[in-house]
Amino acid sequence: MTNRKQEPASASESKSGKSRHIIFEKKLPVQHWIQYMLWNLGLMLLACGILTYFTLQLSYGNLNSVIRFGYFDNPWIPVFNLLITFTLCVFLFALTGRAWLGYLLTAIICFGITLANYYLISLRGNPLFFRDLPYLQAALSGSDEFKVSRLIIDAITISVLCSIALAFLSCWRPRLSFYYVIWFVISGALFVGSLWLTTLKPVNELTEYYKWIEPTNSTEVYVSRGVLYSFSQSVFDNSDMPSVYSDQ
Repeated sequence: MTNRKQEPASASESKSGKSRHIIFEKKLPVQHWIQYMLWNLGLMLLACGILTYFTLQLSYGNLNSVIRFGYFDNPWIPVFNLLITFTLCVFLFALTGRAWLGYLLTAIICFGITLANYYLISLRGNPLFFRDLPYLQAALSGSDEFKVSRLIIDAITISVLCSIALAFLSCWRPRLSFYYVIWFVISGALFVGSLWLTTLKPVNELTEYYKWIEPTNSTEVYVSRGVLYSFSQSVFDNSDMPSVYSDQ
């Protein structure tokens, strides 16, 4: 009676395409797409939660640091800021097909907005509105030195580490198909919808919290909801003319 040399279970599973491992598995078995999708979305939600925390901690610039307490006294503020961050990440995930790349691009965009607001408040005393983007370079040209705080370094470092972790832990490289196009359209609609929510009166009432700010100070009112929320709201605001900055 001859004994056959049996292959390891993991090798046989990988050949048949039925590996039970989620971590490091990059090829999507069709029968497991729901589990894989939920796995990726869960990882991105966790990473976006960390990203949202840092954007809130940097939202108030050099204003009174007690403002940050309001972000967590009212749970709706981090929830809606997280919604914007997460839906953007999901949309970029659908666009690029890579969870880590979608998150990295999300971090670049969110920190770009947050840091621009941070330095604009520090130099000009004014927050960043969407209409100010064409004039941002002129607005920030008033100083040759930008102080980089420990919080900014920590935020960028941890975001890079989250991207690396997602590169190892995420799975699924989607193939272009009709269903993939549908997923891309839905994720884009969800992102636009999260921005539009910031314009609704009931949502603004939920996120209104003035305990730690001066209600007559427009800059403090702006940052009281978090910069991502208020900046998204300003995308739909065409009531005022764009700000014009000079080097003075």
